[in-house]
Amino acid sequence: MRKVLGLLVAMLIVGFSVSSATFSGYVVAATSGTKSSVYDAFWEILNREAELVPKAQRGNLSAINELIKNSRDGSENAAQISALVWEALTELKASGVKLHYTESELRAMAQEIKRKGLPQETVNALKEQGWSDEEIQALQDYIVQNADYIHGDFDMEKFLSDFSTAFLRVAFRYNEYETKGLEWKYWRGADGNPSLAGNRVILPQLLMGWVNFYTAYRSGGVDDKLYAIQKLKQEELNIISGKLDSNTSMVRVSGGYIVITKFLGGPSPSPPRPEPTPIKPIKPIIKPTSSSESLNSCKIEYTWNALKAYNLTLQVESILLAKKAGNSNPELTYMLNEKVSQLADALKTYTRSSGCMGVLPSPIGPISVAGEGGPLVEEALAAGEEGRLVVTSIYVVPVTTTADYATYKVVVEIKAEKNAVSNIEVEFSGTELEDSESVGFLYKDEITTVESTNSGRVYGTGSVLVSGTVKITYKPSSGDTPLSTDSEYSLTSTRLIEVSYSATITLEDPIDPGKVQASLLIQDSDRDGSFEEGEDLTFKAVVTNYNSEPISGSCMLEVEVPQTSTSRGIYRPSGGFDAPGNGGSDTVTLGSAHYAYSGSYSYTMKCSFGQHSKILSGYFVVSKGSTSSGSLQIVGVTRSPETVKSGEQLTFKVNVENSYTQSKTVKLKLLIDGKVVDSVSGSVPASSTKSFTLQWTAVQGEHSYEVRLFEVLGGQELEVDGWSGEVSVASQYQQFAVSLEAFPTELEGGGTVFFTVRIWNFDSSAISVRGFVEDESGAIIKRIDGFEGGVPANGGRNVSFSYTIHGVGNHAFRVFLDNYDGEPNGAGEEHWAEVTVKVKPVNGTELKQVGFECSDLYFTKLVTGVNLESIKNVLINYQAEVECVAIIYNPTDEKIKIDGLDIGDATAAPTALNVGLKKFKGKISSDIIVPQSYITIQFMSIAEVPLAVLEGGLWGSTYYVELPYNLNTSHGTFKFKGYGSGRITQNNKVVTVDIAVTLIFLKGSNKVIVWARNAIEYSRRVFGYLDYFTGE
Repeated sequence: MRKVLGLLVAMLIVGFSVSSATFSGYVVAATSGTKSSVYDAFWEILNREAELVPKAQRGNLSAINELIKNSRDGSENAAQISALVWEALTELKASGVKLHYTESELRAMAQEIKRKGLPQETVNALKEQGWSDEEIQALQDYIVQNADYIHGDFDMEKFLSDFSTAFLRVAFRYNEYETKGLEWKYWRGADGNPSLAGNRVILPQLLMGWVNFYTAYRSGGVDDKLYAIQKLKQEELNIISGKLDSNTSMVRVSGGYIVITKFLGGPSPSPPRPEPTPIKPIKPIIKPTSSSESLNSCKIEYTWNALKAYNLTLQVESILLAKKAGNSNPELTYMLNEKVSQLADALKTYTRSSGCMGVLPSPIGPISVAGEGGPLVEEALAAGEEGRLVVTSIYVVPVTTTADYATYKVVVEIKAEKNAVSNIEVEFSGTELEDSESVGFLYKDEITTVESTNSGRVYGTGSVLVSGTVKITYKPSSGDTPLSTDSEYSLTSTRLIEVSYSATITLEDPIDPGKVQASLLIQDSDRDGSFEEGEDLTFKAVVTNYNSEPISGSCMLEVEVPQTSTSRGIYRPSGGFDAPGNGGSDTVTLGSAHYAYSGSYSYTMKCSFGQHSKILSGYFVVSKGSTSSGSLQIVGVTRSPETVKSGEQLTFKVNVENSYTQSKTVKLKLLIDGKVVDSVSGSVPASSTKSFTLQWTAVQGEHSYEVRLFEVLGGQELEVDGWSGEVSVASQYQQFAVSLEAFPTELEGGGTVFFTVRIWNFDSSAISVRGFVEDESGAIIKRIDGFEGGVPANGGRNVSFSYTIHGVGNHAFRVFLDNYDGEPNGAGEEHWAEVTVKVKPVNGTELKQVGFECSDLYFTKLVTGVNLESIKNVLINYQAEVECVAIIYNPTDEKIKIDGLDIGDATAAPTALNVGLKKFKGKISSDIIVPQSYITIQFMSIAEVPLAVLEGGLWGSTYYVELPYNLNTSHGTFKFKGYGSGRITQNNKVVTVDIAVTLIFLKGSNKVIVWARNAIEYSRRVFGYLDYFTGE
C-alpha cells in the first residue's frame, strides 16, 4: 500500500496537470453517465467469461458458441484498452509534463495535501468523473493518514507502458479460451494419438494463406497484415469445422490434432471462388517427377496440430488489432516477430504418403513461383527453423526478510532452440525491482541462468506479495535458408518474449536468510580427509544461524554414487536440523554411501527453513589412492542434443580439470557399449579446465557410454579418470522413451525410496503420455497423466515421488506409459521400465522409524454463505485435512508392547499454514510389535486458512511439516521426529465463486488507479481459476 500511495499521488498530480479528458482516458473507468464504454465492456466480458467456461466445459453447445464469441470480444476489447493506455502515455509525453517523481518529491506532494487538502481543480475534476463528496473525502483522508509511508520513486512512463502491455496479455488469455471453446465443440470424444512422423511441410490448404500473410508481414501495412491474418484464420476455421473437398477426409484425434487424408486421382474438386486481396497471391505448382506415373492410388496423410496453430493465429491478430487501434509501442513489433515465427512452425504438418510410387519427393511436391514475390515465398517456406529462445524456469528467491519488509531477487533459466541466438537482453521489472542484464550469445541447445540484482524493500504486514515480468529481447540466427534482415518485420530481427513471476514472502518471522550458512561436510571411513575408492563416505549438513531467533528445517542432498564401474545413480538422503540463534549451529547426518570406483562426483544440497532455502552445489573427487601433488579429472560431461534419434549425431562436451602446476597432454576416448567410437587429444594448461568434444552417430536402442581420460607420458597412455552414463536412442518413428530409477536400491528394515520416472520426447512437438507405476503385487502406487505427462518438444520430463517400503525381500517396481489411454492394451506406443529395491533384515535393540509420509492438502470452504455487502468476504475460511503416516520397525528378537503415544507440537511451513494448523491426533495400528515386523501410526490434524491467505501464495505450493512424538513401550520410551511434505490444492469450483463475488463487489471501486490495477489483477486471477477448473 505504501507504494500504491506514491502512485496515487503521482497520478493525481500528473493527470490533472494535463487535462481531465486525458486523465479519465487512462486511469478512470467509465462512470454511470457513460454509455457502453470499453471500460464497462471489460468487466461485462470478463464476468461473462467466468460464467460461460464451466457450462461450456460440460458440453453445453449454446454456452460453447457464446464462449467463442465472448472470448473474441474480450481479446478485441483488451487490445483496444492497450492502445488507449498507450495513446494516453503519448499525449502525456507530448505535453511535456513531468513523468518521473522521486520519493522525496512524492512525500512533499503528499505532505502538501496533508496540510491544505486536495487542490480545488482536482476536486472539481473528480466530481466531473462522478465522484461523490464522501468518496473524495475518503481519498483525501487516505492520503493524509499514510503520507509518511511513501517508499520509492515513481515512473509514470514505465507504469503506463507496462499496463498497456499487460492488457495485451489479457487478450492472449481470451485467445486461449476461444481456442478452448473450439476444442470443446469439435474434439469432445476424440481419442487416439497422432502419429508424429514424416516430413514437415505447411498444410497445402493453408499454404496460400500463409504465403500471403508472410508477404504482408514483411512488406505490407498494418491493414494488409490484419486482413491477411484474418483470412488465414478463416481458412483454419474451415478445416477445423470439417469443410474439405470431396477427395479429402479428416479425423480429429486427441491433443488438438487433425489427421487429413488426401486422395490423388479421380474427380477433382471445383476450385474455390477467389476473394479480393490486397496482396498478389503466389501460386505453388505441384510437379510430378514423371508424367507417366499414375496417381490413382496415391494417398497423402497430413497430421496437423490445429488448435496450437489457431491459438497462435489469434495472438498475432490481437497484436495487430492493438497496433491498428493506435498502440505504436515498438515492443509490439518485437513480440509480433516472435509470434509469427511460432506460427510458421505450428502451420507445418507431419506428412506421409502411400501408393504414390515415389511420385512426390515431398507430400506437396516442389514449388515453382510465378510472378512477383519469389524470394518471400522461399522465406515463407523456410520460416520457423531459425533460432528461438525459450524460458525453461523462473522463480523468486527471498534475500532479506524483517518484521516489516523483504527484499528478493528473480532467477530465470533460458535455452536456445533450433539454432543460435544473440543480442540477448534481460529486463526485470516488478515490485521494487528494476534491473537489466546482458547475456550476449547462446549456441543451439545451450542453457544459461540469469539472476537479477536484489530488489528494494517491499513493505507490508505479515506477508508481502511480489510480482512482475521479465522481458527478454534477442535476435535469432537463420536456419539453412538465410532470411532477410532489411526490415523491422523479419524473423531474424529483434524478438521479445515475456514471462511473469509472483510469490508471497512471509514477514512474520524475523529470520534473515543472509544470516544463515549451510555447508556439506563429507567424511571418509578412516577420517584422513582423502577420499579413496573402496571407502564409505558419510554426508553431513552443517547449518549455522546468526539470527537472534532459532531456526529449524530440513536438508535434502542429491549426490552421484557409483553403481558399477561404468554407471552411476543418484542418492537422495535427507534430515532435519535445529539451529540455535546467535551463531549456533546444528550438524545432521544425512546418510552414507559406498564409493567403489574413483572419479569426480557432483552434488546439490538444499536446506529449507520456513519460506527460505539455501542451495549449494559442487563436486568431490574419489581417487585411486595416489599421493600425487596434482590430478587430471573429468569434471563434467554434457550431451547435445538432450534427445536423439537413430542416424543423428550425438555430441559429448567433456570438461577436463588439471590441478597440476604444469601443462598436461591428455587423450580422451568415447566408448559406446564398450567399443571406442571417437577420440581426441590435446593439452590442458596448468591449474585450469579445458573442454573437449567427442561425437557418435547414434544407433537405435539403449546404450551405455563411457568417457575415459588418459594422461599421455612418453607416448604411453595412462588412464586417470572416467565418466559413464546411459543414453537412449529412438528409432526414426519412435516418439518417446522411459526409464525408472530408485534410490537407494538397498534398505535395512525398510524406509523411504525416491523414484524418478524419466521421459524423453524425441519429437519436435510436445506430447502427452499417460500411465502408472506399480509394485510387485500389481498395485498402482503412482498415476502419471495431465501436467506430469506433458513432455516438451525435443525435451524431457522427470516425475519424482517417494514411497515407503517395508518387508524383507526383493521389491520389484514397473512403470508403464503410452501416448494413447494409459492402459497396456496394445493401443498407441507403449513402453515399460522396471527397477528392484532390496530390503535386508536389520539388527538392533531399539525401534526404528523407517518411513514417514504426509498427504497433499485439499482445501475447501469451511462455511457457506457470502456477505455481499462486505469486503470481508475475502476472509472466508478454508479447511483441509492433514494426514501423515509413520512406519515403525522392530529389529529386535522380542515383542515390544506399546503403552502410549505422546504427540508434540508440529511445525509447518509456510508460516501462514503453521498458524492455522491444529493439534495432531494419533492412531496406532497395533499395540504389539512382534520381532522383525512393522506397525503404522496414523497422524491426523486440520489446517484452516482464510481465502485471502490461500490465494495469496499457498495454493499450488509445497508444504513441509515436522512432527515430534514419543512411543512409551515395555522397553522404554523411544523418541521420534517425522518430516513430511505435500502439495497444497483447493476446491477450485468453490473458490472461483467466492472470488467472482469479491470481483463483482470490488468493481464498484473503479476510481483512479484502482480500476487499472483491479482490471489486470483480477483478470489474471479469473483466468488462473478457469485454468485450474478446466485442468490446464
